[in-house]
This record gives sequence, C-alpha cells and structure tokens, in this order.
Amino acid sequence: MTAPLYYGNIGNVEVLATTWTNNGHFLDVDIYDIYSVATVPSLMQVEWWMIQMTATVDLALAVEGLVTPLTNPTAVAAVSAVVEGVVADLCHAAHKSGRFFTKSALDSGISPMRAVMKELNEWVAGNAIGLRTLGTLTVKNAVGDHTASLDVL
Repeated sequence: MTAPLYYGNIGNVEVLATTWTNNGHFLDVDIYDIYSVATVPSLMQVEWWMIQMTATVDLALAVEGLVTPLTNPTAVAAVSAVVEGVVADLCHAAHKSGRFFTKSALDSGISPMRAVMKELNEWVAGNAIGLRTLGTLTVKNAVGDHTASLDVL
C-alpha cells in the first residue's frame, strides 16, 4: 500500500473556503474549453498546499521520533483536520483576507508560511504523547524522541 499524497480531503477544504470556489469546487483551467476559468486558488494550487502541509507535519512528527505517514485512523483524522484548516486559511490568504491578514498578523512581520510552519510544529509537539498513546510507531533514538539516551564511553 502506498502512502497518500496528503492528509485530509479537498472537499473539506472546499467547505471551509467555499467563498473562493465555483459552486463548491476548486477548478483548474480546462484546456479544451476556452470559456473555462480557474478558481483562485486553483485546484492544483490547493492540492499542492495539501502536499506541502502534509510534508511539514510529517517533518514535525519525525522530529518527535514518530514514524510517518500516520496510519492510525484517529491520528490521521486529527492531523487531517489541522491540515485542512491551514490550507483553507491559505485560500483566504491568497485573497488578502483571513487570519493571516489581520492587522496584528501583518504588524508581526511574520510571513503566513512561517506562521503556518510554527503552528504545525507546535501542534505536533503538543500532541506527540497522544499520538504515541494511540499506537503511532516510534523510531528509537530519534533526536526528538524524549526516550532517547546517549551512550557514555
């Protein structure tokens, strides 16, 4: 079985960012239809963000010593909700709206992607014990694995 490209579902992002869809769906340009218009963001862009956010979560999981991709249904559902929410926020950000374009967010000088990465890293670190308790496999002696030990000569 191959790993999915990303945690979550585009359909859930479409619901969270319905303002930027066409009748509830993100669309790419149809090269065979001169009248077609892509949504902003396009379906391709949303899928790419899903892949990027999944990769960011997987990196954070690996730092905590957890094996990726996640396979436990509860863990996958929890991470999927986070990824979908962040991608929906990126859809809003593409239109200079949403939480990344509040006055305080802009005044902080932190880019939306840096804020997202920080948020995802904090979410994983805060939930690593729960993910382990759910049975997520761990890698022995990983840097972020709090059970790792150093060998003394």
